[in-house]
Amino acid sequence: MRAAVTVWRYSAATCRLVFAKDVAQIADDLPNRLLGAIRRNASAGLRLTDLHAVCGRKERADAIHAALTALEQAGAVERREVATAGRPAERWYPRAWA
Repeated sequence: MRAAVTVWRYSAATCRLVFAKDVAQIADDLPNRLLGAIRRNASAGLRLTDLHAVCGRKERADAIHAALTALEQAGAVERREVATAGRPAERWYPRAWA
């Protein structure tokens, strides 16, 4: 089963490279870094502050929001509001099938 998943991921990555619209689309690894971090913290989810830390606090907020929006539209992640003592916290979780 692991071998099949590995082949599937390799094939998907190859397709992304072959059919990318431009070089910038290939070089932009911010969505991949964010998705990796979100997947590693699947049970607790990640706050925007956590995702900013994943980027070494060097990425602009609008770039992080754009990457998260792209991931959400692709169905790879989902945003959830979690109740707290104050205002609700926004957390990002991987989709179960992504």
